[in-house]
Amino acid sequence: MTLRETESRLAVAGGELPLLVVGSPDASSPTVIVLGEIWAVNSQIRGLCRRLAAEGCTVIAPDLYRGRGVPRAEAPQDELNLSFAAFPDVRAIRDLRLLLQAIAAGRFATGRAPPCLWGFCMGGRFAHYMAALDRGLAGAINFYGRLSFPRDGTKPFTPLDLCELIQVPYLGVFAEHDPLIPLTDVNELRQRMRQSNIEGTIRVFDGAQHGFMNETRPAHNPTIAAAAWSLAIDFIRARSRG
Repeated sequence: MTLRETESRLAVAGGELPLLVVGSPDASSPTVIVLGEIWAVNSQIRGLCRRLAAEGCTVIAPDLYRGRGVPRAEAPQDELNLSFAAFPDVRAIRDLRLLLQAIAAGRFATGRAPPCLWGFCMGGRFAHYMAALDRGLAGAINFYGRLSFPRDGTKPFTPLDLCELIQVPYLGVFAEHDPLIPLTDVNELRQRMRQSNIEGTIRVFDGAQHGFMNETRPAHNPTIAAAAWSLAIDFIRARSRG
């Protein structure tokens, strides 16, 4: 399969949203939006996008930082915490809504069918938000995106606040050992989705740690990562069949 990789930009309110687009020229390929961890569209996420494109998808990875303020790869946890606290969640949600509208309009020479959205850590949080706040998705995949945290001006709500609003098929994948996402939060998400009759699957991998999919981080677990990858690919393929 011949894959095409391009860089693009989408006009958004007050600026531009940088995008990586990877896939085949076949407009019938399912489209997947990939949202990276707190480091945005780094080399690890670029590799994941290419791998996903090789599965037959057209992949669009936006930089929700708009190209400015991405934490350093070697940043200590205190610096990452400050980046998390300062990041404007509502702006990113608006940018993603514009991206979904552009995909539906054929802006990227992809099919116009609703895409799936697959996010990791920070990106998983926004996969959850978009599942609740925009019906323009075929499905949403949250890989260890935080579910609760203190609310403030940049974060006026949490994912758990919005879980009853989820309106698309949802796959949530979490780690047993995660200091950012206690299992009580995961269990609450599962219970509230069930009570609201939301179509979804919540999976916790025993023995896994936060970030287990990222092969550049100490928490990477190849066996669990392979199983989680298959789970996500099956979800995407099921959604692309309608």
